[in-house]
Amino acid sequence: MFSRRETLRLLSGAGAASLLGAQQRKPNVLLFLTDDMGYGDLACYGAGDTRTPNIDRLGREGVRFTQCYSNGPVCTPTRAGLMTGRYQQRVGLEWAIPPAVRGWGLETKETSLPRMLKDSGYATAMYGKWHLGYEPQYGPNAHGFDEFFGILSGNVDHYTHKEINGDPDLYENTKPVEKAGYMTDLINERAVDYVNRQGRNPFFLYIAYNATHWPFQAPGRPNDTRTRPTWFNGTRADYVQMTERIDR
Repeated sequence: MFSRRETLRLLSGAGAASLLGAQQRKPNVLLFLTDDMGYGDLACYGAGDTRTPNIDRLGREGVRFTQCYSNGPVCTPTRAGLMTGRYQQRVGLEWAIPPAVRGWGLETKETSLPRMLKDSGYATAMYGKWHLGYEPQYGPNAHGFDEFFGILSGNVDHYTHKEINGDPDLYENTKPVEKAGYMTDLINERAVDYVNRQGRNPFFLYIAYNATHWPFQAPGRPNDTRTRPTWFNGTRADYVQMTERIDR
């Protein structure tokens, strides 16, 4: 039984090297996180209407947990625990950071998984949803990620990349950018490109989808943009398509 901090150390390059032997090559680390996906919404967990062969294979060839719980019921505290190995109360992030709220986020004084891996010789990148603070001092680059592309808020329209209040939210490192495309596809394209660029260099890649978080917008419908009154509209079929796009 390991504590959260001990687990972070084992996941870091130093911990991995001690486990594998100093002469062996450091393993690459890919960490996938989906947003608001129900535990029973994958085929390998019993969903009969969802085809997720790639995720199912990860469970079949690796480890599939059947009693595993998040440290928090919403986005920000869950991600704070994931990045730091500490309970969210310890870092002052007990609830989701609301849209456009500034002056609140993950402090750089906290130990973080990406910084530990970076200090151990890993290249580090994150693509997707951060939700641990808007300002650069709270952002991914301040916590050890060499590269970041994605959103800083809790959720955006998957096509316009705007928050529920209408604010644009898509960043390349600390700079706002505009990119056409379905958000899941943009994240996947960046992730594949990053892996191809790294070659044999050890890397830590954190892929944090904002899907399947609402708005429930299926891929392949670029004109399906949502405003506040329709933000929560959607069907089970839309949700299934969003899930299958992640798997693809």
